[in-house]
Amino acid sequence: MNTRFGFSSLTRHAQVRLEDRTTIGSTHLRQILDTKSYISLGFESCFDREHCLFYSQVDDDCFVAIQDIKTGSVITVLPVDYQI
Repeated sequence: MNTRFGFSSLTRHAQVRLEDRTTIGSTHLRQILDTKSYISLGFESCFDREHCLFYSQVDDDCFVAIQDIKTGSVITVLPVDYQI
């Protein structure tokens, strides 16, 4: 997996979901992912996607970013209760 800063990007869908569900900015989310400041909830190996639990201080809540581990693209951002 690539770990350099600037690796993460958001798809259009992920950007819309981020704005709908949080008040965190996309730059801050990319920084969280690029610095691995999240808890990995696991991988979807057939799709090469990691589920990343992150905390948004401005929302005082946790969310899950689903990221393609080969391209760095965030596919979507979910509230924690979507994971259950």
